[in-house]
Amino acid sequence: MVVELLPFSTLEVSVKIPKKVPQNGYLANPLTIGEHIRKARIDRNLFQEAVAALFPISESALSKWENNKAVPSKAHMPCVISFLGFDPLSINH
Repeated sequence: MVVELLPFSTLEVSVKIPKKVPQNGYLANPLTIGEHIRKARIDRNLFQEAVAALFPISESALSKWENNKAVPSKAHMPCVISFLGFDPLSINH
């Protein structure tokens, strides 16, 4: 987008438009590990508190995973795979 600041200058601004997440947080076609975890959690009607206890991690860590601000460590992957029922790293997108 180009914005005219004064008659003799302009400013070009570019921004990344975030992917729209439905209001309830449910993604029908998850792409990331965090999105897969969120979808599985919502499908099972579980709160973050319950899922975090399974891994075991804090609720804030799970929230970061689900919002793609962090990813599970290698140490957590066996629990993630067990929870999801598949290895999200083996999926070709």
